[in-house]
Amino acid sequence: MGRTIAHLFLFGSSFIWGINFISMKYLTGTIPAFSLLFLRFLIATLFLQCLLFYKNKKNCTIIAFQKDDYVKMFATCFIGYLLFYGFQVFSFQFLTANIVALLCALVPIFSLFAETIVYRKRNHPIVYLLSLASTMGVYLVLDMEWSEVMASGTGWGILLMCLSNICWVIFTIMANNMQKKYGTLGSITYQSTVATILMGLVALSDYQLTITSLSHHTNIGIVLINLLFIGVFSSGVGYLLYIDGMQRIGIQLASLYMNIIPIITAIASFILFKERLSITQTLGIAIVILTLFLINYIHQENQTETPHLETTLVKSPE
Repeated sequence: MGRTIAHLFLFGSSFIWGINFISMKYLTGTIPAFSLLFLRFLIATLFLQCLLFYKNKKNCTIIAFQKDDYVKMFATCFIGYLLFYGFQVFSFQFLTANIVALLCALVPIFSLFAETIVYRKRNHPIVYLLSLASTMGVYLVLDMEWSEVMASGTGWGILLMCLSNICWVIFTIMANNMQKKYGTLGSITYQSTVATILMGLVALSDYQLTITSLSHHTNIGIVLINLLFIGVFSSGVGYLLYIDGMQRIGIQLASLYMNIIPIITAIASFILFKERLSITQTLGIAIVILTLFLINYIHQENQTETPHLETTLVKSPE
C-alpha cells in the first residue's frame, strides 16, 4: 500500500510540474528570471507557513528549528534552489527549451551513479539500460531532429544543465536528514523560507524592470493566476508530494518520474492549445511509461532478495 501511495504522489508531482512548464513559458515573457523565482518561492513560503501553522495548532506542537542545522539548511537551499534554478535559467541563453527538457531527463542516470557512490548500492545492469531508454523516450516525446540537438547543444549550455542536474541530486541527498528531523512539511517550509530570502537578494538586481513590466501588462489577472499556480502548487504541493513519495521508494526510482514531466506538458499542450501529438511522441510516451514499470518491477524483485536500502533516501521542472 505504501508503494502505491508513493507512486500516486510522484505521479501527482510530475503532473503538477508538467503543467508548470506551460505557466512558466507564459510568465518568463513577462517577469525577469530572478524576480519570477523570488515571487514563486515567496508565494510557496506563505502557503507552506500557513499549513505548518495549522498543523502545529492542530497537534498542539511547535516544530522548532535547531541552531545547529542553520549551516546545513543554508547549504541545502543554496545548492537545491539557488544553484539548481540558477544554472537552469542561464542555460536557456545557450539552449532551446526542448534541449533543456532533454538534459533534465538525465537526472535518473545521475541519481543511479549517486546511489552507487554515496550509498554503495549495487544496481542491476539492466536498470542503467532502462534509464537510458527512458531518456531516449523523452527525446522522442520532444519530437526533435538530431540536427536541432547539435545546433542548440553548445558546450556552455550543456555544462550548465549538467551542473543543474548534479545540484538536484546532491540536494536530494542533503535533504534526507532534514526530512527525518523535521518531517516533510517542516523541512520543505524551512527550505522554501531560506530560498525566498536568497532569491530576494538576487532579485534586487532586476526589481525595477519587474515593476515596469508588470505595470504595462494588459492581462495582470492572468499573470497573478499563473503566479499562484507555480507558487502554491508547483513549489508547494508538488514538492510535498515528491519528497514524501521519494522517502517511500528511494531517490533513483522517484527520479524516473521526472521523465513523465515532458509527457504531461505535451498532452496538456495538445488539449489546451491543440498542438500536434505525433506518432513519434506517442511512441516516446509508451517507452517512458514501460521503462518506469520495468524498473519498478526490478526494484520489487530485489526487495524480496536483499534488505531494502532505498528507505534511507529522500528528495524536485520543473
